Amino acid sequence: MAELVLVNPPLTSWEQYCYLEQTSNNVAPLGLLNLGAVTKKAGIETALVDAEALGLSFDQAIKKALSFNPSVIAVTAVTLSISNAAEFASGIKEANSSVRVAVGGPHLSAAPEETMRRYPEFDVGAIGEGEVTIIELMDAFRGERSFDSVDGLILRKDGGTYRTSKRKYLDDLDTIPLQAWDLLEQFPDIYTPPAHSFGRLPVAALYTTRGCPAQCTYCSKNVFGNRIRFFSAEYVLESLRHLISEYGVREVKFYDDNMTFSKERFYAICEGMLREKMDITWTCVSRVDLVDLDLLKLAKKAGCWQISYGLEAASERLLKFIRKGTNLDKVRQALDMTHKARIRARGYYMAGLPTQTQEELEDTVRFALKEHVDDFQIHLFVPFPGTPISENIEQYGEMIGDWHDMNKHKVVFIPNGWTADELEKAYNNALRRFYLRPKAIISYLGQIRSWEALTKFVKSGMTVAWHWIVGGKSDAKHDAQSRAKLQAKDS
Repeated sequence: MAELVLVNPPLTSWEQYCYLEQTSNNVAPLGLLNLGAVTKKAGIETALVDAEALGLSFDQAIKKALSFNPSVIAVTAVTLSISNAAEFASGIKEANSSVRVAVGGPHLSAAPEETMRRYPEFDVGAIGEGEVTIIELMDAFRGERSFDSVDGLILRKDGGTYRTSKRKYLDDLDTIPLQAWDLLEQFPDIYTPPAHSFGRLPVAALYTTRGCPAQCTYCSKNVFGNRIRFFSAEYVLESLRHLISEYGVREVKFYDDNMTFSKERFYAICEGMLREKMDITWTCVSRVDLVDLDLLKLAKKAGCWQISYGLEAASERLLKFIRKGTNLDKVRQALDMTHKARIRARGYYMAGLPTQTQEELEDTVRFALKEHVDDFQIHLFVPFPGTPISENIEQYGEMIGDWHDMNKHKVVFIPNGWTADELEKAYNNALRRFYLRPKAIISYLGQIRSWEALTKFVKSGMTVAWHWIVGGKSDAKHDAQSRAKLQAKDS
């Protein structure tokens, strides 16, 4: 039994990745693991249902969550999954109206009023960081304090909503207990990245920072803010020790926006890995203006084999327009240094940025083919709720999709000067030109370390090729199959 059940709602790989579903990245719900660690420490009986990772239908997820006989269910959601979270919450209410359902996560923090208006299934929403909020919220559900006294909430009243005082950010992140990995079923076995993006299994993911001072207009700061805060190097090393000793983890993916922002802390983490001879490989994310050759060489020595950079576009004009704070010279320098350090460089790019011309997108593809970009991660631009660019997006083009379409693989925004068909063709063509090169295929095959990974790689390639040949009707069929899977009844 559990007083509180934390839920990552049902979401299929097709909903997330469309025809690239075989390249899906199954990441543990790190935010829920933080909440679970805090509630367990506070003596609150807590369970966690990761319906997405377990591949559960709505019916299965509802039954599983209610099997713990909770009084409160807290569900998290990104923009893509918020409608699924609401459908799950509706099912909970139908099955047991006495259970209270709270919602949190990136989407609620970005669009709290609109989310609560659209989805009456949610009793209360938690905005921003939730580690302190969840404890106080549970007190309020028990009647031990008023909901109005809990900072960081959006509440219902007289047919509308209102917010309580803003929740202050945590200054000392080390006060958060180590993530409650023990709450996950089948961890780490079912949390496997695409075949081409890991060195060894099992794999785990970590965040070691919160907040980002960059001013990129396409990014939301509603959860963690503009000020970067750090888990200490010792905290990070202790997390690694725990994952290695308790779960046999052999690879870690650091998902921080700016892992190398504090070089002193980054050096301490790398030196700690080397000093303790940790048997792990790892990847991380950084900015091109936050690396140097000495840092990269140390990272390589400590087990880093890939660094991802948000490169976005190979256009000085566009980089200025989106306030990226970098330029193409810095990009080239970082890619060259990463190559010299013998670390793979993954470039994140966007197709269909506001004001982007077809020629500028072509320049971006040519740049990636010419420079030391080992992994080409291009997505369709999405003006997510809460981002600066979304506030006046209509002046730059036409929105044709809703929240549930915002997976970065569907056209939801058509920039002026483009049609939806032109943008989709250009996006698919960019992927084809990069990944159908013999150099790219051989490079990825060289990363395969098991028959399981090879099978997944081949299956992924066949699925993508089928889409490029057939497309359209085949995609519609997969859409229907995905929805049917979620609506399946538990027999």
